[in-house]
Amino acid sequence: MRIGIIGGTGNMNRGLTLRWVLKHDILMGSRKLEKARRIAKEMNALAKGFYQAQMQGSITGMVNADAVKESEVVAVTLPPKATVPTLLKLKEQFTPKHIIVSTVVTMTKREGLFTSRHSLRRRTSIRPNPQLR
Repeated sequence: MRIGIIGGTGNMNRGLTLRWVLKHDILMGSRKLEKARRIAKEMNALAKGFYQAQMQGSITGMVNADAVKESEVVAVTLPPKATVPTLLKLKEQFTPKHIIVSTVVTMTKREGLFTSRHSLRRRTSIRPNPQLR
């Protein structure tokens, strides 16, 4: 399977790439082609060293638009603030056949802990919806 990763040069991508490349071709997307190619080369060396002859996939660096066009599954691993603007730029590349997976979470690291912007503004509680009973 060909898996395109948008935001492919960040930390989340690296972990996913190292796991998925064992059996899948990874299309590592970035805004900058040179950065995508450089990190893909580093990741290929790392994955080959780890999996050795068991590695069946490959890692290729490319711009985000090409990663979407050439993939069957698209993983969105962007920072929250970049997600909507980036996906709007790429919307013409998506087709109904794409499977989209998102790791985007609106959490930030603050004082060594991960928090949600929402949790910093006000405290909320989740209650069962009485209409669903």
